[in-house]
Amino acid sequence: MKLKTVIALVLCLIISLVALAQSGRMRDRAKASGKDDVLRLRAEEVLLTVSVRSFNGKLPSHLEPKDFIVAEDDRRQQITAIQRTPANALLILDTSGELPQVKTINQNREAALKIIDGLGDEDSASIITYSDKVELISAWTKERDELRRALDWKFRPGLKARLYDSLLFASEEVLPKANGRRSIVLITDGVDTFNASAFSEVVRALHRARATVYVVSLRALIMNEISPRAFHPLSWYEKLDPQARMRIERLRAYAAQIKAGDSLLKSLVEETGGAMWTPTTEDEFREINNRVIEEMGTEYVIAYSTDRKPDDESFHLVKVYPTHHDISVRARRGVYAGSQVEKRKDQQ
Repeated sequence: MKLKTVIALVLCLIISLVALAQSGRMRDRAKASGKDDVLRLRAEEVLLTVSVRSFNGKLPSHLEPKDFIVAEDDRRQQITAIQRTPANALLILDTSGELPQVKTINQNREAALKIIDGLGDEDSASIITYSDKVELISAWTKERDELRRALDWKFRPGLKARLYDSLLFASEEVLPKANGRRSIVLITDGVDTFNASAFSEVVRALHRARATVYVVSLRALIMNEISPRAFHPLSWYEKLDPQARMRIERLRAYAAQIKAGDSLLKSLVEETGGAMWTPTTEDEFREINNRVIEEMGTEYVIAYSTDRKPDDESFHLVKVYPTHHDISVRARRGVYAGSQVEKRKDQQ
């Protein structure tokens, strides 16, 4: 009995020591795991383009990081810098003309020429046209003559409209080649006849490219042409003639497409922190370049630091608040982690 008691005590002691050792190793692994989690975080500098104005409509004379609060996913971030950088303006021009009797695409070319003339000496521009296909008619350049020649010799009309394909091509192929702030100036009727269901994909692509979208909508100008022809009081009588009925139905279908496209264009602008204009007369349209250049001139780049996991590629909501009551700020809705990040000019 004494021998059995001694053996039992020895076994209990061995089991206790093993359990203690196992517990220690588990704690060590937990500590190591926690340490690894910290090490696996990486610092990312985010460059966020914002539009800043004083309430009197003028540009602020001087801005500093303390003038703003940046919150990412409702967590305040540390702002490291705010500065002005040269513009990279990608002009996307609608050259489609399924109904040329109510749409004049040459006015888009003239507007683009005026915008190019208004850019600063250090600003760069590139040009895309879209209709039956998407064409890059000028790569990024500061040379105004190259851009003008592209509009003179490569600006070709078509029938259908690949609007969303042009925005995807811009976001994935053209904008990543530009360092600094990236702006799209889109002159369009808002109609896509090939890939109209791609809107959500386009929004994601624009966020990944961190592009600000400025839209010059042709809706009002075109509707001024369509309404008297398709919605006048005696249109029911005209539709008694088969050819007239077909013409009126085509005009009304086009008007419905423009109306639907207009709401989507507004969403693109809101998502990316841009602006939208809808000139109602030819005179207003001829002066639209001044408003585009002025609005692009309100852009600043805010740099802030944040910690992310290495595999983080998710979308993060961003809000920017001014700390002064006399300043207004407009910014994009959010950023994708791990996407193309522009370098600040002083780091290039």
